Amino acid sequence: MSYGTGIYNNKGINVTGFLTPIFFLDRFTASSGSKTYSNPPPGKSLHAVWSLMPLNNDNYINLPVPNVTINGNTVSWSNLYTGLGSYIYTYWG
Repeated sequence: MSYGTGIYNNKGINVTGFLTPIFFLDRFTASSGSKTYSNPPPGKSLHAVWSLMPLNNDNYINLPVPNVTINGNTVSWSNLYTGLGSYIYTYWG
């Protein structure tokens, strides 16, 4: 008997085993900045994703989109909206 959580695609096929865990390195909330990481894992490169969550009284439609660049092991960003829950996450992928 199986137990636990499974992930299925839109056709009902179990795709749990196809996923690779991601461990985030950092969560940035400053409107701009940069960080350089040392010792990347073999075969991995630096990646970044962002999430925007406006404050209750903010306009959801016209939120600024952050500029995120990665050059080697350095991530730089600007224009990150500083509302409640707006983040940039970095990870090796």
